[in-house]
Amino acid sequence: MLQVCTFGTEGTRSAIAAAGRGYRSNKYPNGLDVETTQYLSSLVPVERGFLWTIDEVINGNAEKDRKPIQTFINEINKYPGLLEIIQSIEGSTFGPVTHFFS
Repeated sequence: MLQVCTFGTEGTRSAIAAAGRGYRSNKYPNGLDVETTQYLSSLVPVERGFLWTIDEVINGNAEKDRKPIQTFINEINKYPGLLEIIQSIEGSTFGPVTHFFS
């Protein structure tokens, strides 16, 4: 039997999905629905197969000639505190996930 342990890093879109599931407010006591988080995720640009980071979506990146995505900013502002949750999740490491092979 072989036991393998893997770790992963939360990307921009998965961070949005996780943050939406965990988001709580008076208006959203059970978090955001999947459609909302999918819509927010769809606003994150992909360039040559790579997603922009949440920082690039909000602030742009002059070195890469990336401008802030105003549509995303307008939408995320509808959910106070959600951006901070996304920022705390993005890039974090999750795991370990243990796999058993025989």
